Amino acid sequence: MKKVTLVLIMLLVAAVSSAATVGVMKYVESGGWGSGTITIISDKRCKECTTEGLNGKMKELFPNEVIEVLDYSDRSAKKLYEAEKLTGLPAILLPKKVKTNENYSKIQNFVVPGTDFLVLKTGGKFDPKAEICDNKIDDNGDSKIDCDDPACKSNWLCMEKKDKPAVDVFVMSHCPYGTQIEKGLLPVWDLLGDKIDLNIRFCDYAMHGKKEVDEQVKQYCIQNIDKKKFRKYLGCFLKEGKTDDTCLKEAGIDKGKLASCIAKADKEFKVTKMLEDKSTYKGRFPTFPVHADLTKKYGVRGSPTLIINEVKAQAGRSPKAILQAVCTGFKDRPAECDVEIDEKNPSPGFGFKKGKGGASASCGS
Repeated sequence: MKKVTLVLIMLLVAAVSSAATVGVMKYVESGGWGSGTITIISDKRCKECTTEGLNGKMKELFPNEVIEVLDYSDRSAKKLYEAEKLTGLPAILLPKKVKTNENYSKIQNFVVPGTDFLVLKTGGKFDPKAEICDNKIDDNGDSKIDCDDPACKSNWLCMEKKDKPAVDVFVMSHCPYGTQIEKGLLPVWDLLGDKIDLNIRFCDYAMHGKKEVDEQVKQYCIQNIDKKKFRKYLGCFLKEGKTDDTCLKEAGIDKGKLASCIAKADKEFKVTKMLEDKSTYKGRFPTFPVHADLTKKYGVRGSPTLIINEVKAQAGRSPKAILQAVCTGFKDRPAECDVEIDEKNPSPGFGFKKGKGGASASCGS
């Protein structure tokens, strides 16, 4: 599940039944949830349904309003979810009086009418009534738990488990969100080492010009020459995005071997030819065919895309989120999977500062 942002998808909210509306209004009248309160509904079972950012944004926009965060396990939250015909969590319900607030204009394009409240679209897609496929609980009451439930058969969490999980991360070398997931991945790589088969792959088009095409051929070759040295090279490259010899020297890469590999790869995949021939472009961008067979196999459309055991996975971009996702692919989880690791997202782009942005953004479609 993608981490929720206020860059939001469009959706329609249907009218609720009169019975459901009466139920909520009776609850309000009995002294429960107040109709003048901004309420954020989330679910503690949802790992990615963080509400801190949403809460902070509401306080920033409406500092004089009462803001309450409810968990779906709360009876009042269930009533509101049903009455307002919500389709996913987290969700934000606004009292209609908020329209008179001068800051309402900043969010009005992201608001749709509910029944008794206004619904601020968050893009939340967590279904609180569905089976959660990795919590060891029968969530939907059909006596089948997690991957034994038919509802989970197509979920990536129920992928085939392996002794040595295969982890393929598809990026564009200069995509700020590709570099973001790579920075989150490095501590996981260091922790798990040879217990996973990790490869950095590339999308089949490059959005950032010749520098990106050249860098990706270089990284493709360094991985083929020496995977451990590539780890050092990548850590260096992600600091500033230097394309000179600085990171090659730091990683101890043999420049002769690298040049030979680049020439061979360029000829095999026709990289330069496709860069120069715009008739081969994908829209406005040059085709980058080095991993085209894998991008087609996995349905990769943008940077970043995480594949675990040949299944497209959903995960955040912090080291902790990536570690949890990768460890889902083990037949037998090693002790390293329970090590405490940074739960903060790296910033998008180059440099190793922590950041809040770009947690669900990507380059491409």
